[in-house]
Amino acid sequence: MSLFDVLAKQQRTLQELLEDTQKQAIAGQRELAHVTFQLASNKLIACMRAEHATVYPRLEREAGLHSEVAQARREHDAIEHAINRLRVGGLSREAWKTELASLIKMFEEHSDLEEFTLFPIAALTFTAEELVTLGEDFTISLALSSTVADPAITYEMAQFEPPPQMIVRFKAA
Repeated sequence: MSLFDVLAKQQRTLQELLEDTQKQAIAGQRELAHVTFQLASNKLIACMRAEHATVYPRLEREAGLHSEVAQARREHDAIEHAINRLRVGGLSREAWKTELASLIKMFEEHSDLEEFTLFPIAALTFTAEELVTLGEDFTISLALSSTVADPAITYEMAQFEPPPQMIVRFKAA
């Protein structure tokens, strides 16, 4: 499969997992939403790391897409920060859903950057054989990245939502 086929498959899978997470959160299935989110976030981080290792360096070097790749890397950074906020932020249910919606929007915008800017130029730069090789390299890197994309072994999703009686207010003296 060419790089474009492999990445399109990854993007479809990630989009479906993020949408499932959002539907579950909206339906009040919080625990299921957290489990689905963990799967989606692990896959997304692994995919981003594999792109950094195999795809982006070649797009910079051989297609001259320096500013576009820099933008893609900044978007990856923002996506990873959003994932971390969702993983350990101790957000209320509504704030978690809002942050998830923001992550989904960032992912969609990043997918558009790749699909409508990076990949059309890559299609003009690389031969069909080179795109297949790049797809194979990405797949190998994705498999390796998947082994380290999980949260730390001691990680547990924050469940903190303070009940109203725990909120302490102080009066000015």
